Amino acid sequence: IAQALIRYIHNELRCLCLFATHYHQCCELEQELKALKNFHFEAITDGTNIAFTHKLKAGHTNHSHALYIAKRAGIPQSVLDD
Repeated sequence: IAQALIRYIHNELRCLCLFATHYHQCCELEQELKALKNFHFEAITDGTNIAFTHKLKAGHTNHSHALYIAKRAGIPQSVLDD
């Protein structure tokens, strides 16, 4: 659904849009859709902790911080392990 929505916004609505997703497969659409540009917010990690610099950087990242953020939000470890 995310990829279809990105294509629809790009091809049909043709408007400026900020589309936030954790689906890394969507980053590949930049090669297909000429007006699409990937950006990410910089994060610095030491392997255990993450510091978000709040700097917008061009391109996509292959790193997902979802488990770290979920843990910090108090999600039970049993849920994270599943």
